[in-house]
Amino acid sequence: MVPVLEEVACLLASGRSGALATLVKSRGSVPMSHRAKLLVRDDGTQEGTIGGGCLEADVWQEARRAMKRSACRLLHFHLNHDAAAETGLTCGGNVDIFLEPLHPGDSDIYAHLAALCQENGRAVLGTVIAAPDGGLAPLGAHFLIEGAAFREGIELPPAVTSSLLESARDCQALDRSALCAFDPRTGEPVPAWERAEGAVRIFLDPFLPDPALFLFGGGHVGYFTAKLARMAGFHVTVIDDRPDFADPARFPDANACVVAPFDSAVASLPIDASSYIVIVTRGHRHDGIVLEQVLRTPARYIGMIGSRRKAKVLFDDLSGKGFTPEDLARIRTPVGLDIGADTPEEVALSIAAELVRCRRTGQ
Repeated sequence: MVPVLEEVACLLASGRSGALATLVKSRGSVPMSHRAKLLVRDDGTQEGTIGGGCLEADVWQEARRAMKRSACRLLHFHLNHDAAAETGLTCGGNVDIFLEPLHPGDSDIYAHLAALCQENGRAVLGTVIAAPDGGLAPLGAHFLIEGAAFREGIELPPAVTSSLLESARDCQALDRSALCAFDPRTGEPVPAWERAEGAVRIFLDPFLPDPALFLFGGGHVGYFTAKLARMAGFHVTVIDDRPDFADPARFPDANACVVAPFDSAVASLPIDASSYIVIVTRGHRHDGIVLEQVLRTPARYIGMIGSRRKAKVLFDDLSGKGFTPEDLARIRTPVGLDIGADTPEEVALSIAAELVRCRRTGQ
């Protein structure tokens, strides 16, 4: 999605026009990511995807019309299984797609957002996708939330901004978009989106850095976990106390390799509340050393390889050092989803799957 955003910023900076299609809601089985975007440039070329097949062809046509009319539209596509087969899609479902024309000088919010993303910043882009009678804000208007404050864009009533800030926090916590609805007269939130006819509707789209995965251990499981986690969109740092095992040549897919003793490595790492930690060192002793340190960090996810028997020994030791049951409950061990994994490749697959589940669902 960031490549699409960068292309939008480049397009407008070069003085060209286009249209941006964004998936804002889906119901049932649909053939695209919940964060799908499609940029259609003024010459007809495109970047990204909104699902492929005839649906994408229809959106492309509507995008060309939007450029000529300079008008935003909220498109609704209702696809049962028969319609899906007719249009070339592989599944049924309903989707709502917001289409906005892009013209140089309209707004520099996309340039600001692209620059923020390049610096690994965090922000939530808000877009007004329904504005009956122009209430509260015009259709297609944007704003940008950074941290706990509005930084760019339109001004909104205090009741609206307070509700949006709370929703934006949830968006960033789960890295998922959200829809909000407000009464156009009072600005009060409308809780039931499906019954929000006549309401002002706002789409919140979070833009976050790739989540950081700190992978302790450069052995076979670590090797395959790094590869799969990077493919799944994590920023991977491999840590090992052996230079040959924390070597960029061994881990070409990793973003960074750190050679450091396990008993002091954690202190030098930028682990925060959005970080993921996987412990797959070469032995129980090293696992325990790392585990004791990372439990003192606010990491979002801590997973450790090994048997339940090994976990009990380590947990008893940690309890003796003052760690509480709540502390120990943070640890996922044996790490990974239970898929009956046997080989290093399969264990890595189970770990990557659990990382994705935590990232997308919070579980």
